[in-house]
Amino acid sequence: MEINEKLDIFYHAAIEAADKKSREILREQEEACRESIASYEKKKKQEFATRVRVAKNQVEKEENRVVSEQILGLKKEYHDCQQKKTEELFLLVRQKLEEYKKTPEYKKLLERQIEGAMEYAGGEEILYYIDPEDEGIREELSARSGQQILVSQESFGGGIRAVIQAKNILIDESFDRKLREEKEQFSF
Repeated sequence: MEINEKLDIFYHAAIEAADKKSREILREQEEACRESIASYEKKKKQEFATRVRVAKNQVEKEENRVVSEQILGLKKEYHDCQQKKTEELFLLVRQKLEEYKKTPEYKKLLERQIEGAMEYAGGEEILYYIDPEDEGIREELSARSGQQILVSQESFGGGIRAVIQAKNILIDESFDRKLREEKEQFSF
């Protein structure tokens, strides 16, 4: 065999070995790249899922905040409306009481309140007070009840107040007190 043939065989063998080695290295590199790409894609998908979850949570929190603010606003508006309607209702009640105070039934009510206070006092000395607006019926009430009736220095909306001094007791049958108690207990 000649040297050229030997060189040609050696050349082909070397090229074939290098080619084989090159294909093996290339396959390993391709496999490493596929693994790297798969790992990269997995990592990016996880990051994306995390960003989506965080963004979703932020949107939900913002929605909850907005809804809470709206609910608080509606509650405040409802409360304000309720207060306004309560005030209007009790203003109407006051007007009805003022009309009632002009009737004979009001005088009868005052007489019953005086009698009730006398029974409660059980013979003890008692001072009776009427509202300054009722001063015009004071003498009539005194005559009918047989008791001395005084006019209060402060207005209490009608009704009577009585003081049993020996027992240090105030009997408050005033309209202002009754309205105040009703207003405290009132709800729609």
